[in-house]
Amino acid sequence: MKKIIILIAIGVSQFAFSQKTEKENISYAVGIDFARNLQQLDIDYDVKEITKALKDFKNNKEVPSKDSIGKIVNAFLQKKFKEKKEKNKQLSIDYLAKNKNEKGVKTTDSGLQYIVLKEGEGEETPKPTDKVTVNYEGKLQDGIVFDSTKDNNGGKPREIALNQAILGWSEGIQLMKKGAKYRFFVPPSLGYGENGTGPIPPYSVLIFDVELVDFKSKDDVKKEDSHEGHNH
Repeated sequence: MKKIIILIAIGVSQFAFSQKTEKENISYAVGIDFARNLQQLDIDYDVKEITKALKDFKNNKEVPSKDSIGKIVNAFLQKKFKEKKEKNKQLSIDYLAKNKNEKGVKTTDSGLQYIVLKEGEGEETPKPTDKVTVNYEGKLQDGIVFDSTKDNNGGKPREIALNQAILGWSEGIQLMKKGAKYRFFVPPSLGYGENGTGPIPPYSVLIFDVELVDFKSKDDVKKEDSHEGHNH
């Protein structure tokens, strides 16, 4: 039934376009695309002003220069970005303040929070310069997964040098023994800070489930590389 409804909706949409001229179709399509871009930028726009701007431009009326428009847009986007940063900052503060009182959560002097999901074996833990092999999944506060070995490394563990990782990872993984699995709640100050990066917004708390599969010292890695070089 659901499939039939979808097909009917597609058919109606195509019929609606087919009843219009090419000029009407492309105008409508461009308008929808423009509206979607504004929605992604979180802009509360005025349809009347947009319509007026289109008419003025088409009728060759005097309009602001490209540079003037650029300054207005850039100023607006900077304001929105600043507002978003401040909102995210407060959300992170509130989240960590509440989370530290949750069952099983421990907090280090740096502010890193973690839960031991599974204890490891032995006594040794990685050193700051070690290379670790891990399975992990990274999420934002809202539960959105932004990275994982399952999705982005073919399900295989990934090798990472601790001195090249974010501070929260480097500190947290040094607490673990081989085979352990921890959940880290990384404050922005130990993650990607006030600016974020890629899919990670400014002032994000990062939630990582990490399994420490293995770790090697810098000297062990050099020996292995040297041995492989002789074999070749």
